[in-house]
Amino acid sequence: PMWWSFSVLSEIWYNSTNQFLGK
Repeated sequence: PMWWSFSVLSEIWYNSTNQFLGK
């Protein structure tokens, strides 16, 4: 389904952004 894919991608994106910002 697309809903869980979007959720997973959002979480990965969020984590990646935090790491990129050095959090």
